[in-house]
Amino acid sequence: MAQTANKLIALPGGTFGIDASLMAPEDHRYIEMVTPTFLIEHPKGLVLFDTGYSWRMAEDLHAYMEEMSKLAAIVNHRPFTRDLVVDEQLRRHGYDPAKVGFVVVSHGHYDHAGAVSLFPHAQLFAIAGEMRYAAWPDARHVKLGFKSSEIAATRGLNWNEPEHDHDLFGDGAVLILKTPGHTPGECSLRVRLRNETVMLTGDTLHLRMQIRTLKGMGGDYDPRQAADSVKRVVEMAKAESARIWVNHDPDDWAEYPHQLE
Repeated sequence: MAQTANKLIALPGGTFGIDASLMAPEDHRYIEMVTPTFLIEHPKGLVLFDTGYSWRMAEDLHAYMEEMSKLAAIVNHRPFTRDLVVDEQLRRHGYDPAKVGFVVVSHGHYDHAGAVSLFPHAQLFAIAGEMRYAAWPDARHVKLGFKSSEIAATRGLNWNEPEHDHDLFGDGAVLILKTPGHTPGECSLRVRLRNETVMLTGDTLHLRMQIRTLKGMGGDYDPRQAADSVKRVVEMAKAESARIWVNHDPDDWAEYPHQLE
């Protein structure tokens, strides 16, 4: 019998400005994109979906971004302070970061996996191949977005790398969905709560308009896979009457309640 999670909390992170056409050629807006992380309370433990930016970025943004200078040139990061790092956000919401038992990484880009090492005792989950690729990207993909040295440094942690969809607790409440294309091992997360079901998209979707266009974005590792994954998320959400939370979309952040049950 399917169970439900108790609560989902959206935690704020950094913000950056970007020309939306870099992701969707038909969208020429300048937008302020958010980088939230999500905490899920389940009877069997606390689950974190993505970890956001590294605390090192708060210490010295320019030094941190130096090895990704081309990326730094196309995004305009807002001031990122230590209180926005995920461990401090957890404390502000009354949670001990050491009590997080499970961390699901949507993919290895620096704005999603930058603080993985803050959870050395958690079980870490990423779709097979993602972390290897993030640490040692190959020539098929633009290497911008990976802080490869940080990912490589986590190799000794407790990684779990399922090949396919993975039901985290075996009860249907928290389901890791294999949605590759943006990166080789991109994943999304379906969370069943008492009152609704939510699809957390990682970078499978970047903007709400993709729900309509069913397309990926510029710079995807595999555009065909990316489009197929967008379709999968949209169709699953429709079948389950689920809310799609597009992680980076500023309208989703502004309009959706940041705590759901």
